[in-house]
Amino acid sequence: LVFRRLERQQDASPEQQDASLEQRFDRGRQVGLQTTELPLPEHSGELHVPGMGVVSVRYLQRYELTAGGKNTAAGEESGAAVSAFLKNIPQKKYTKWLDYDKIIQSVVFRTRRSGDYLTIDDNFSKKSLKKYMIEEKIPANERNSMMVLADGNHIIWVPGGRISTYYRVTEQTRVILEVTCMEKQE
Repeated sequence: LVFRRLERQQDASPEQQDASLEQRFDRGRQVGLQTTELPLPEHSGELHVPGMGVVSVRYLQRYELTAGGKNTAAGEESGAAVSAFLKNIPQKKYTKWLDYDKIIQSVVFRTRRSGDYLTIDDNFSKKSLKKYMIEEKIPANERNSMMVLADGNHIIWVPGGRISTYYRVTEQTRVILEVTCMEKQE
């Protein structure tokens, strides 16, 4: 059993829809499901991820960040503006900017699965999530309950660790997904 992205009910508010998803996620964890999924909200907002705490999600338009709010095409930006933009990407452990344009399926927080992988360099070489967790010395008893941000089997971000190189913000990025873990629950 896996909780998949659910179609939103027309008459429910976004808060009620998110609460419903979180309740289903919690029920799945309580009955010992190995894989559970919690989709990110479709609009900027906050989400409670069991075992992690509150996660803030924002969708940012690049032109708002580089051209002072003027809607310019990426090709019209000066080299200096692009360089300054890329230097100002937050380098924080629990805040990541990701290239939303590269997401193929739906973005979900979930536990690991067989076949999960990260891209680890500019050539997009793959490394299995299992191997990454072993190399990072994550205790074996924590690996199955650790939450990751995923796009199918491609791991976008291991919170507190690395992001997949494939989803890194580049000069071509138009929409940025900012994900921040605001409070960690122990």
